[in-house]
Amino acid sequence: MKATIRTATVLVFVAAFVLCSYAATLNKVAIIGSGIGGASAAHWIHKQFPSAEITVFERSSIVGGRIRSETFNNKTVELGASIIHTSNQHLRSFVQEFSLTESKPEPNRNSRFGLWGGNSFLFESSDFKLLTLYKLFARYGTAPVVSLNKASAVKDQFCNFYKILPRRSFEDSRNFWQAVNLYHYGHEVFSDNLFRSRVEELYTREIISAVMRVNYGQDTFSNALAGYISLIGAESNSLYSIEGGNVQIIQNLLKSSTATIHLVSHVTNITSSNNKYTIHYHRQSSNLESADFDAVIIATPLEIANIDLQNVENLDEEITHIDRKFQTTHTTIVQGNPKASYFGGREGELPGEILTVENEGLMFSSLAEKSKGLYKVFSRAEMTEKEVEKMFGDVEGVKRVEWKAYPVLNPALRGGGDPKFVLAPRLYYVNAVETYASAMEISAMGAYNVVRLMERDFGQN
Repeated sequence: MKATIRTATVLVFVAAFVLCSYAATLNKVAIIGSGIGGASAAHWIHKQFPSAEITVFERSSIVGGRIRSETFNNKTVELGASIIHTSNQHLRSFVQEFSLTESKPEPNRNSRFGLWGGNSFLFESSDFKLLTLYKLFARYGTAPVVSLNKASAVKDQFCNFYKILPRRSFEDSRNFWQAVNLYHYGHEVFSDNLFRSRVEELYTREIISAVMRVNYGQDTFSNALAGYISLIGAESNSLYSIEGGNVQIIQNLLKSSTATIHLVSHVTNITSSNNKYTIHYHRQSSNLESADFDAVIIATPLEIANIDLQNVENLDEEITHIDRKFQTTHTTIVQGNPKASYFGGREGELPGEILTVENEGLMFSSLAEKSKGLYKVFSRAEMTEKEVEKMFGDVEGVKRVEWKAYPVLNPALRGGGDPKFVLAPRLYYVNAVETYASAMEISAMGAYNVVRLMERDFGQN
């Protein structure tokens, strides 16, 4: 009996030794995509596996993914992901770690908000907070309070991730969102959920619809999780950006990771054999090159990445059945001034930010004054030269950017399959996280979860 116990003990130690030996073989990691998901993954991998070589493949000529800014008249304008919420603990930790400077709207900036219906302003805020609250209550009753309380409850549930993720990792997005009891919101129509929560339909049709249009370029028929995340992002007193551009977060994350970065490098396909992955890619329009890795992280949406995975061993077959559509957002930066004639010929200064309701006749979703004579316009279709001239006068310059901003965040069909963070052994997918909602912090959480999965699979070097 004692011999049997000793034999079993020896086998346990041998098994543990084998596992530890295997766990120490994470030598080379590839990350496809240099947005917030890929950059934060590189940052955390370097911390957890300091001896691992990290290589980042980026299709564009610059890092940042959907985070991008440009300077106009000495003013930094975010063209993509624009705002950070004070409750975003991962992003806040990056800002603090790299000593970045938070930027909030200047005190003298025109911070009034207007809701344009196509023929007239349906609502305008005031420079005086109490007057704005009175106007809100007079038009919408208690709907603003009810909806914000509901959004605050969702935020509190979301923040439970900061306690859960250090202790658990998740292989699929279903279990990920179920962990904080938010999964069911991804299957509900936002406007229906608001109605059941007794939010006045006028408020949903006007204010909440406008918030969805500016944040996601979509409407209140999106899923309820995306809707409440969007409302959280409308808390103006809790928002900030990074002085000099949010892309500095990406740049510092990648620098801290000591990763090798291949720009203008299009990964065409991934193959695997003998516990190794081979990345096949074109760099700077050169002939096809390849490199081998122990693990691969895909940190870019597969639907728009055009990466062939057919020769990956043990690939999860469900991945071939999930095809999310992506919302195209058009950003137009205009050096000029909005015409009063376009906005009903009104007198006096226009609001600094103009949002819009769902109206097929409207050519823009939102307009925001970034500095005197400089405006950022979001729209679902490209604004033509004629449309710019119709809306603006004294135009000195126009910059247009088109980007696949977010997944189309329709309510998911129950049983329709949920994207997975693990596509095959040691092949991970950060963007599985954004099926139901999309934001910089959510992408960072997806990356954090993936690195936790890597710790499970490889241990720590």
